[in-house]
Amino acid sequence: AERRSGADREACLNLAEQLATKGQAPAKSSWFYESEPIEFANSQSVEWLPFEENASELLEAAHLRGEEQVEIETSTSTFLVHLKAGIQQNTQTGCTRRVSRRDSKRTSPWIPAAP
Repeated sequence: AERRSGADREACLNLAEQLATKGQAPAKSSWFYESEPIEFANSQSVEWLPFEENASELLEAAHLRGEEQVEIETSTSTFLVHLKAGIQQNTQTGCTRRVSRRDSKRTSPWIPAAP
């Protein structure tokens, strides 16, 4: 704003003031699933993979509404996700995997144990 002049400067200063008084935007949450089904997972081979963006948005909306489960469709399958239990189930195969929600500020979908 310091390098601007006139109305452009005023607009920049007003925006800066609005941002300062509003605080930061809430962190966007994302949803992840384990790479291996629960039956085959062991702690050394499991990776957390992100849901497709539209599926993650549907999961977050359902979570914010307090729903216990939601059915989502991805590009490959349809899943019944039990939000409170943290489990997804493929509606065709019955295969289950763990799911996890995390903030954009956190670097992993779980909180590691202290050393």
